[in-house]
Amino acid sequence: MADPATNVAPFLYLLGPPGVGKQTVGRALIKILPNARMVDNHLIIDLARAVFVQDSVVYNEFRAALREALLKAILNSTEARGTTFIFTGSHGPRAPAGVRIARDFERAAAERGSPFVSVRLSCAYDEHMARVTDPARVNAPYPKLIDPARVTASMGPDSVFRFGCEYEIDIDTTGMKPEEVAQKIADYVRGVTDKCETGV
Repeated sequence: MADPATNVAPFLYLLGPPGVGKQTVGRALIKILPNARMVDNHLIIDLARAVFVQDSVVYNEFRAALREALLKAILNSTEARGTTFIFTGSHGPRAPAGVRIARDFERAAAERGSPFVSVRLSCAYDEHMARVTDPARVNAPYPKLIDPARVTASMGPDSVFRFGCEYEIDIDTTGMKPEEVAQKIADYVRGVTDKCETGV
C-alpha cells in the first residue's frame, strides 16, 4: 500500500453531462500534466456491457467489481504511486448509485493520500448539442449518448453531482478549445499540489 505521507499525485475527477467533452479534455490534459493517465468511465462501462445486458443486476455487480479491482490495483501499486489519475463520470445528485460510484473514487484518493480534485464541466446549450451530434462522437468505436433529447432531459440546474470537497472547480467550456480547458485545469491542479507539498 502506498504511504499516504509521501504521495501527493492527485486523483482528478472530470464531471459533466454526456457530450460536454470530458474525454476530449482528459486526453488533452494527460499531454500537459506530467506522469498522468486517464481512466475513462467507458473503459469499465463498455467492458461490462460487452459481457452482460446493461443495467441488469449482474451487469451492475460486474461493473462494481471492475471498479473495485481498478482502485485496489492503483492503491497497491508502488509503480503508480506518483501517477496522477484522471477519471470521468456523468453523475446526477439525485441518483444514489451514481453518487456511490463517485464517492468510491474520493475515498480511494483519501486512502492513497492523494488530493482529490473535482472538475465540473458545463457548456452553453447550443454548443453542447453541437458536440453531442459531432460526427466524431456519433462514429465513436463504442456506444455514446448522441440523442439531443435524452441529453437535454438529463440537464438542468444542479444536474451534475457536486462533491463539496476542498478542491472543486467549475468550468464553463463554452467557446473554449479542449487544450484551453485542459490548461486551466492543469494550472488549478498545480496550485493544489503546491499547497499540499508546502502546506501553504
